[in-house]
Amino acid sequence: MPDWTKEQKKAIDSRHGSILVSAAAGSGKTAVLVQRVIERLKDEDNPCPADELLIVTFTRAATAQMKERIYQALMSEIDKAPDSDLLKRQALLLPFAKISTIDSFCNDIVRENLHDIDISPDYGILDNSQLALMCDDAVSRVMDELYKENSPEFTELVGIMANGTDDSALTDLICKLYNDSMAFARPEEFLYGLSSVYHNDVPLGDHLWGNIIIDYAAQSIEYCLMLCEKMYDAGIADPIVGEKYSVGIANNRTRLMGRDTECHFFRLRRQSRSLAKQVFFRSVRIGQGTEKSSFRSTEKAHCTFLCIRERKQR
Repeated sequence: MPDWTKEQKKAIDSRHGSILVSAAAGSGKTAVLVQRVIERLKDEDNPCPADELLIVTFTRAATAQMKERIYQALMSEIDKAPDSDLLKRQALLLPFAKISTIDSFCNDIVRENLHDIDISPDYGILDNSQLALMCDDAVSRVMDELYKENSPEFTELVGIMANGTDDSALTDLICKLYNDSMAFARPEEFLYGLSSVYHNDVPLGDHLWGNIIIDYAAQSIEYCLMLCEKMYDAGIADPIVGEKYSVGIANNRTRLMGRDTECHFFRLRRQSRSLAKQVFFRSVRIGQGTEKSSFRSTEKAHCTFLCIRERKQR
């Protein structure tokens, strides 16, 4: 028998209530569940009939593995106690235990209660290929309607996502969003949560994209400051080159430190909306090239400075 930890032993032996076991992959959750089942089956005082077990998994492979492990563990217990009528009876009932995937279990419930629900008895379960075809068909019909409406918003979206005359990137994204949303209990809330980050009424300090832009701008500033510091320190060691370039380097460093202060202040997320907008649009101009030239000139000056020093040393 394995050496169970205190927590595993508690999960195996707990009775009279619901328990929740949360553990990382490979930590022995399946082994604990199998042992818990065996302990319930061989309990002389209050045994659980094997045909009343309900064990649901996510995949068919996990279902097959669970059935095999429970069967082998039960056979091992019978080998230890060959005269036990309880264990022999449990072995006979085990094939009738409900050990299946979640979707298979739900399908059994529906079929067993068709007389109480408004579903045709000849219904079927979609496989992944059928579901993909239906999703593609639904998206195609919706896209056709939107193309006919030709709204400015849809035209802009197609212009961003489509590749020439092919809009498959957009339709694939729609299907992916649908599939991802169906994994949540409230799909509409999940989709709304995704779209809410694009609303412009959110304070910039709390906006996902605003933070990304500001972080990128701050990294660019720190990089240019590092170059300026290197050039400034090297200029001090070389009076001739320092006299020629130190003023410009010092000016660049001063300007960059001013921008860095604003970005740092923005990260406090306590400033007014007006200051946030100023920092945001300055960052956008940096990203689009309006002020990016000063950063590039700093990097170019650094390279030029190193070349001059190298030639002089030669």
